[in-house]
Amino acid sequence: MKIKFNAKPLLSYISLAIASAILVAAILIALPLTEKISDGINFNLVTKDSSFWSKEYILTLQTSDEKQVRDAREILYRRLRSFSIERVSIYTLPSEEEGLSKLKVIISSAKDQALVEELIKNRFQYKIMTKKADVNFEDSEDQYAYMMEENYDPTDWDYQDFRNIYITKLKSNNGTYSYFALYKLWPNKEKEFVNFLSQYKGDIIGVSIDGYISPYQVPEDVDQSAFLFALPVYTEDEDEAEIISILYNSGNIPVEFIVQEETDLPSPIESIDYIKISIALIIALVTAYIYILIFKQSTPQKLLRSFLATVITISLYIAILKIQQIPVYTILLTLECIIASIATYMFEENKESRKFTLGILLLSLLIITFLGTGLMSEFAKGTICILLLSALSLKISKRYINKVRKI
Repeated sequence: MKIKFNAKPLLSYISLAIASAILVAAILIALPLTEKISDGINFNLVTKDSSFWSKEYILTLQTSDEKQVRDAREILYRRLRSFSIERVSIYTLPSEEEGLSKLKVIISSAKDQALVEELIKNRFQYKIMTKKADVNFEDSEDQYAYMMEENYDPTDWDYQDFRNIYITKLKSNNGTYSYFALYKLWPNKEKEFVNFLSQYKGDIIGVSIDGYISPYQVPEDVDQSAFLFALPVYTEDEDEAEIISILYNSGNIPVEFIVQEETDLPSPIESIDYIKISIALIIALVTAYIYILIFKQSTPQKLLRSFLATVITISLYIAILKIQQIPVYTILLTLECIIASIATYMFEENKESRKFTLGILLLSLLIITFLGTGLMSEFAKGTICILLLSALSLKISKRYINKVRKI
C-alpha cells in the first residue's frame, strides 16, 4: 500500500493563514482606538503637532555692507536647512542706525528650540592661539586661567586654513568613545601647520571659538604622516554633535551680530483629530469603491485587488510608524493616505504603464526630497514609501486573492 502525501496544499494553507494573521494585526495596529492591543507594547501614534513652534528673531549686524549682509543671510539659511528645519524665512530689514544692518529670521519647526537657536545666535569664528609666556596655568588661585582668551596670544592660523571640521567619535584616554572635532587642513598647509605645532610640543595651546577657549595639549610625538589635530567636543548628544558640525562647516559669518529681539508666533500647523480623520478616510474609501462598482467604472476583480492593496498599503505604513515610534505630522499623514488610495487604484487600472508612471513619480519625489526644504521634503519622503508599498501591495493582493479562490 502506497501513501501519497502532497505537502503543497498544506504549505499553501499555512502561508495563507500567516499572511491573513499579519494583515489583521497590521489593520488592528493601524486603526485608531486600538493603541493598547498589548499591555507590553505601546502602539500610540507619535505626532509632531504639539511640539511645533514658531518664532521670529531680529538680528543686528555690525555692518552696512550689502555683500556682508547677504553672506550672513545665506550662511544662516544654509545652517538651518542643514538641520532640516521645516520652515525658514530670512529677510533684510531697513536699519535707521548708521553702520548697522538688520535681518529678520522666522522659524517654524518641531526641532528642539535650544538647538535651533544655537544655529542662529552663534557666529562660530575659530582661531588658533598660543599661551602667553607670563601666564601660569598651574596657579591654584586662578583655576580657569586656561579658558580665558586674554591669557593667549593670537596666531596666523584660523578658519581659513582648514577645509572642513569632521565631528566623529574616537577612543579617549580612559578607553571610552567620545566626540572629537578633527581639523582637516588644506593640503598645502599641512606641513606648515605641523612645523608650527612642533614648536609647542608638550605645551598647551588654545582654539578660540567666539572668545571661548578650548585648550589643547600638543603631544610630544607630532609627526606629519600620522598626526591628527583633534579637539574634544564636550557633548555626548548626537543632535548637539550635529549642530556643532553644522556650525563648523556651513561657512563663516563675516561680521559680529547680536539677537536684538525674539517674538513667539502662533504655530502654522493645525493639529488634526487622528480618530475623526481615520473614520472619515475609511468611509470615503468604501463609498468611492461602491460608487465605482455600481456605475461599472471598473471590473469587480480589479476593484477587489485595488481595495485590498489600498488597505494593505495604509495599514502597513501606519503600523510601521507606530511600531517604530516615528513622529509624524497628522496633516501630512492624511495626505499620504489619500495619495495611497489614488495611486493604488491608478496602478491597478493602468498595468501597462505602471512601471513608467511609478518611475516618473519616484524620480520627481527624489528631486523634491533633496532640493526641497522643510515640510515639502518630509512629505516627499513619506510619499516615496507610500508609492513603493502600493506597488508591492498590488502584487501581494493578487497572490492572496488567487490563493483564497483556489481554496
